[in-house]
Amino acid sequence: MRIFLIILFLFLIFINMSWAKETKNYSERERLITFILNELETKKKEKAFKDAFMEASIKLEEEEEETLTEIRKGEFFKKVLENLQYFVSHSLEYNDNIYCFKDKTSDMINRIHPEVKLKLTDTKADINFALGLSIDLYARNSKYNSQEMNFDFGLKRRLGHYNLNIQNEIVKNYVAPMELGVNQEIFPTYWMEHFLFAFGRRFNRLMIGGDYSFRYYDYESGYSYERDRISNEWGINLEYRIAPKTYFFSQVRYGLSNYVYDSSRDSDYKEFNFGLRGLLTHKLTGTLGFGYRYQNYKSAPDFKSATLSWDLNYNFSQFTNFSFGFKRTTEESGYANQNYYVGNSFRLGVLHRLAFNPRISIGLNTDFSYRDYPKTEAIKREDDLWSMGLGIGYQMRKWLEFGFNYSYQMRTSNVEYDYNNNVFTFTTTATF
Repeated sequence: MRIFLIILFLFLIFINMSWAKETKNYSERERLITFILNELETKKKEKAFKDAFMEASIKLEEEEEETLTEIRKGEFFKKVLENLQYFVSHSLEYNDNIYCFKDKTSDMINRIHPEVKLKLTDTKADINFALGLSIDLYARNSKYNSQEMNFDFGLKRRLGHYNLNIQNEIVKNYVAPMELGVNQEIFPTYWMEHFLFAFGRRFNRLMIGGDYSFRYYDYESGYSYERDRISNEWGINLEYRIAPKTYFFSQVRYGLSNYVYDSSRDSDYKEFNFGLRGLLTHKLTGTLGFGYRYQNYKSAPDFKSATLSWDLNYNFSQFTNFSFGFKRTTEESGYANQNYYVGNSFRLGVLHRLAFNPRISIGLNTDFSYRDYPKTEAIKREDDLWSMGLGIGYQMRKWLEFGFNYSYQMRTSNVEYDYNNNVFTFTTTATF
């Protein structure tokens, strides 16, 4: 009996080993085939899920827009009156270098700024309106007392798959000495008007459109001859939605800049841009733009180079936000002997709200700009401008806010236009 059990035990071991060997070989082959099939199936499912998720997100986003109530014709003026907001702010500013000279002249400036705003939205249109007035009163140099004005109007109209955008801006402002040079102890004023018309059509994820914009600058007598100008720009734009809140864009632009009294400063440009905008990562939003610009000047060296434009915001937490910007392009010069400059500017800012009291906010920012002017004289001009600022805001009530800001600016130039100044500002804003 024992011999029979031993033989049976050995036979079972042998059968088990043979079965295990066959099973092992079969499992390796089967595992490879199953792995490949599962991977293919998984990728198909993931792609299908991603496509379905994006389509659902787009649909939900469109439905959310459509859930806005429609303003009836008889209720339009009633809604306008209900949504009007009135602001009054007063700021007290101390500036230790009002002329931006190497030798400083300080002054205390009282600024009063009333403004009315309107923001109205329904299923078919967005309307924005703002009208404001600023009164600047100098304590020691009353001859610089001035009034500034701003008017903004915007209309976005949705007509099925078509979008219409109209914007108009009119500004009366004064030009700080650092924009015109350091040789004038005067603050000239100017009028600027900007008009934009854009029209586009949406094809599911694709948006195609065009736009036209017009700008007109009218300076005070004595500065008009070299600076009054009219700019016309045309553009063709394309956007493709690659994710629910992320777009790839490309655009072709053409512009003309004509000076009213001095046609030798005229120029025209052609520019191509492409990039991404919207939600770039889970916490990063903004625009990444790249391009190439060719600008032809009548009496100055032409500009042919790449252009960059980055404007990013990173939400580190619900209380902290970082912003970063970089821009490289040409800008019209306010100096009589310079048509333009190539600007390379960097911007970095931080805004933090205190966790124990979100009504208190602290902001830090720094800017650096390198301006390269074309060579028109014996010396090629190059300017470095640097600034930093600190701001503290306190929302005491929903309708009452206090703010304190400090800013420091410095310019170093190879043509003896150096300066620096400190500005301290205390602001009170009331909303009605």
